[in-house]
Amino acid sequence: SFFDLTDKNAEVLGDLSPNAFSVKYYHTEQQALEGSSAIIMPYFTNLTNQTIYVAVQNINISGCKAIRSFNLRVFPALPHALPKSINVCDDFSNDGVAVFDFEEQTTYLVDGQPLGTVEITYHTSEAEAIVGSNSINDFSNTSNPQTIFSRVTSGADPSCFEIRPFTIAVNKQPTAITPDDIYLCSDQADMSATIDLESLIEDVLAGQSTTDFTVTFHESLSEAQLGRGALPYLYEAAIGNHT
Repeated sequence: SFFDLTDKNAEVLGDLSPNAFSVKYYHTEQQALEGSSAIIMPYFTNLTNQTIYVAVQNINISGCKAIRSFNLRVFPALPHALPKSINVCDDFSNDGVAVFDFEEQTTYLVDGQPLGTVEITYHTSEAEAIVGSNSINDFSNTSNPQTIFSRVTSGADPSCFEIRPFTIAVNKQPTAITPDDIYLCSDQADMSATIDLESLIEDVLAGQSTTDFTVTFHESLSEAQLGRGALPYLYEAAIGNHT
């Protein structure tokens, strides 16, 4: 990682004037005493914990120097995964409220990092997420949709965290009305007939909005449950019975 240690100059100097005192950084205390081999910025290190020595020198008085030290610690980067929106289907009450479990979201946000290296909490406001208060789980939404704020925190340094919002939503539970059977006489040489399945949508929805729901037609229950093999709205049916 690269660091610009001069960002600490103001902290090191305190009330001292930068016009009267110089600040330099060193790898060892001996180098700081001698004023040799000062660290050049930006400074690169691959060590996770390192002691840095800082020398404050009076520019006008030779030998008037103070030396202090601090630790430079490098923590693993937070995982880069961004949270996904969570959408669930309402129950038959269609009250727009559901209980959300964020366990799967946590697994996704941890992104394979070792246990303990990162902590994930969830909050209903950004302010609470920033301070890490009032975390939630098994949460019943209070609005629909609702923004949830995840706090991704380094397990090594609690001051290292990011706030990543996502949306939870409860979708309406559809009510499907079974349409009446359709009987057609084929006038085709191959004894087939074209059925306009789209014309059945209004009956199937029974007043429910087409902006809230889509209707597809399938030749088997399993395909309908999986959402696969949707038939074209103009369906060519061979002679016989079709469900």
